[in-house]
Amino acid sequence: MPKKRINTVNAVLGRRGTGKTTYIKQLIEVYKQAHPQQKILIIDTLDHPAYKEIPAINLDLLTRWEKPNTYRLFGSNTDEILQTIDENLYNALLICEDASKYLNRTITPEVRRFIYDSKQKNLDIIFLFHGFMATPVELFRMIDNLVLFKCDSPNNRKNDMINFQEVTESWQRVMINPSPYYNETVNIY
Repeated sequence: MPKKRINTVNAVLGRRGTGKTTYIKQLIEVYKQAHPQQKILIIDTLDHPAYKEIPAINLDLLTRWEKPNTYRLFGSNTDEILQTIDENLYNALLICEDASKYLNRTITPEVRRFIYDSKQKNLDIIFLFHGFMATPVELFRMIDNLVLFKCDSPNNRKNDMINFQEVTESWQRVMINPSPYYNETVNIY
């Protein structure tokens, strides 16, 4: 019997230097082992130096991408990139590096669609943000998991999360932990 997939939408929050990118790179390796037939795409507005060993793909090739592989896609044409992903990306892990660069206060219709259609498109999605205030309010109601590194306080998002108390307790443990890279994951329900 094939392994059952659960497509999740995740947010990773942490200030610069807390280990988010290292966490993602380790997660990519685990994901490849668990899902060898899945594609992995990392998007960003800049050519992030931490991902230099991963080959870049251009937007035109993204529309024809079929075989499992790991690519990165970067550029300032984020509206076009997000629309192309919405229309063409299936069977993949999508990593949105430093998502606050292209997801401001509101989530674009394309992003909303690929979040809502993630099960039908067989997508796992990870958004990386620098903290609670950089994360669009609507996203807190759409994610399945929240990975917390050291970041700003969740207090201003009290009304935006169902399990705010659990998130706050996790955030407090992260903040007092002596390791600058310590993180915890909270299931959002």
